[in-house]
Amino acid sequence: MLFSPKHDHEISYIGGGCLPIETELGWLIIYHGVHVSINGYVYSACTALLELENPQIEIARLPYPLFQPEEVWELKGEVNNVCCPTGTVVFDDVLYVYYGAADERIGCASMSLSQLLKELMHNKK
Repeated sequence: MLFSPKHDHEISYIGGGCLPIETELGWLIIYHGVHVSINGYVYSACTALLELENPQIEIARLPYPLFQPEEVWELKGEVNNVCCPTGTVVFDDVLYVYYGAADERIGCASMSLSQLLKELMHNKK
């Protein structure tokens, strides 16, 4: 086991997501975190950074979701309130995260990889 739920948005449980991405700062992992709300379970995309040489050591983790269900097509579907990351690709400095949305659709979120790593380093363990 690499790590356990830590923050409110992942307090119920955490689970797999995308393949780790090797960066100069460590292994970037994007996984799903779950918490219970009055509307049931909410699945959010989460991220952490692990040491390159020993990935059992957590360097940093965002204390908030990378992204969470907000759009109607993420909030309502076969399973409501789901943004479950499943794949990534990096082109130049843009990280694309593909995710299951409400278990009915596939979404894609994009962000600056360097800005994400910078934000993670502001949230070191």
